[in-house]
Amino acid sequence: MTNAWQFSLLGYKARLLHPEYLLLAGGAAVLCAFLFALHWRRVRELRRRIPARLLGRLVPAFSPVRRATRLSSTLTACVLFCLALTQPQCGAGTELAKKMGIDVVVALDVSKSMLARDVRPSRLERAKLELNELIDSLSGDRFGLVVFAGASFVQCPLTTDYAAAKLFLRAVDPSAMPRQGTDIAGALRTARRMLLSREGARSRVVVLLTDGEDHEGGALDAARELAKDGIRVFAVGIGSPNGEPIPILDENGEVVGYEKDRQGNTVISRLDEATLKEIARITGGKYVAAGTAGAGVEEVVKALGELEKAEFEARLTTRWEDRSVLLLFPAFLLLLLGTVIAPGRAQRQHSTAPAAGRQAAKAGPGARGKTRTLAALLVLFVPLLGGAKLFETEHPLVAQGNAAWEKGDLDAAIAAYRKAAEAERDPKQRAKIFYNLGTALAAKGDVAGAREALQAALATEDGTLKARDLYNLGTALLAAGDPRSALDPLKRSLRLDPGNEDAKYNLELALRLLQQKQEQQKQDQQQQEQQKQHQQQ
Repeated sequence: MTNAWQFSLLGYKARLLHPEYLLLAGGAAVLCAFLFALHWRRVRELRRRIPARLLGRLVPAFSPVRRATRLSSTLTACVLFCLALTQPQCGAGTELAKKMGIDVVVALDVSKSMLARDVRPSRLERAKLELNELIDSLSGDRFGLVVFAGASFVQCPLTTDYAAAKLFLRAVDPSAMPRQGTDIAGALRTARRMLLSREGARSRVVVLLTDGEDHEGGALDAARELAKDGIRVFAVGIGSPNGEPIPILDENGEVVGYEKDRQGNTVISRLDEATLKEIARITGGKYVAAGTAGAGVEEVVKALGELEKAEFEARLTTRWEDRSVLLLFPAFLLLLLGTVIAPGRAQRQHSTAPAAGRQAAKAGPGARGKTRTLAALLVLFVPLLGGAKLFETEHPLVAQGNAAWEKGDLDAAIAAYRKAAEAERDPKQRAKIFYNLGTALAAKGDVAGAREALQAALATEDGTLKARDLYNLGTALLAAGDPRSALDPLKRSLRLDPGNEDAKYNLELALRLLQQKQEQQKQDQQQQEQQKQHQQQ
C-alpha cells in the first residue's frame, strides 16, 4: 500500500512507487556535497601550510585528484542507490482491463426455524458457512445479500467487494428482524428489484437458502415474475424432512427451551423440498439439498460457472515496467571505480626484501580487503540484475500478515499487524498498517476494534488510502447496524473518490436504513400510545 507519485518525463508516463525515499536521496546528496567540500578544504590547508616542492616528499601518497575521484564516485553511487529505492517505473503501454461476471443475489432465511439444529451447528450457521464458500468462489461477479423472515430487506448491495460482503453476512442476526415468519415471495421480489436495478449483466441469479417453510404464501407467483425477467433461482434446502424443534436461546446462545404453539405443543420445523423444487423448476434453476451434513453450495458454484458472463467494466490501465536497474548499474560501476582507485599517487617502491616477501606484500591486507569488497559488490549486483526484490520496503510483519490474510487466517493476520504497528515508528507507515489491521478486524466481525484501527489510519496523507479507509469504516459501522454513524465516513470517502460505486450504494443503503429505523420508532411510539389509551378506557 504505497503512495505512488506519477508524472510525465519527456512525454512518457513515469512514476515512483516509493517517493518518500527522495528525502533519503536528497540527504545523501547534501552529505556528498559536504564531504566533498571538506576534502578540498583539507587539500587547500595542506597546500597553504606546506610548500609545493616539499609536499610530494613529506606526503608521498598525496594525490587530491585521485582522492576526489574516489570520494565522488562512492558518494554518487550512494545517491543512486537511494534513488533506486524509490522504484522508478516507466509506462510501457496501455492494456484494456475487463471485469467479466454475473449478478448473484443470495436470499437468506433468518427466521426462528433456521435456529433448528438438525444441521450442525445450526441451519443458519451452516448456511453462513456455505455462503462464505460461495463468496470465495466468485471472481469478478457482483454479489448481493437479502435477508428475510416475515419481511425482507437488503443486507448487502450488489458489489465486487467480497470482504465487505462477508462482513455484512457475518452481521446477520435473526433477533434484529422486525417481524417473524417466512416470506419467501417477498424475498424473491426484493432480490428481483436489486438485480433489475443494475444494468449490464447477461446472467442474473438468485440463490435461495431456506428450510422452505413458506408461512405467507405466493412464492410460486413470485417465481413466475422472476422467470419472466430471465432470473434463475438456485434453491438450497437447509434442514431435514423429518424436522427438528426450534430452540429458544438465552443471551449466551444456550438452549433454554423450545418454541410452543398455542396449544402448548412443541413446534417442529421441517424442510419443505416440494416448494423449493417447484421454484427452481419455474425459473429454470436448480434445487440442491444441503442435507444434515451441509455441503450444498458446491453444485451451485459449478452451475454458476457455466452461465454466460457479461463485461461489467472495461478501462485502459497503464502497464508499468521497473527501471531501477538504470540507476543500479551506474551505481555499481561507480562503487567499483571507487574501490579500485588507490587513494594516493602511484609510487615506485624500492624494497630490500626478498622477492617472495615482495610478492607476499602485494597480496597483503590491503589487496585482500579490496578483493573482498569486489566480491561483495558482485554478490550484491547479481541478484539485482536477476530482478530480485532486494529493496523490499514492506515491513516483514506486514508481509507476514498479508500472507495470512490471503490464506484466510484472520487471527494470524491481526496478530502480525498489531506487532507491526507497535514496532513501526514512521507515522505514515503506521497509518497503512492500521488500515490493514482495521480491515482484518472488520472481516472478523470485531466492529469496535475495526473502528479504532481505521480511525487511527486516517492520519495518512495518501488520498487513495484515506478514501478506502473511510469506505471500510463506514461499511463496518453499517454492517454493525449503526447507519447514522456510517453516514459521515461514507460521505467523506465519496468526496475523495467520487467514482466509488460501492460507497454510493452503501450511503444510499445507510440513508434508507436510517429512515426505516425512524419510521419503526414512530410506529412503536404510536402503538405504545394506543395501548395506553386502551388501558385508560
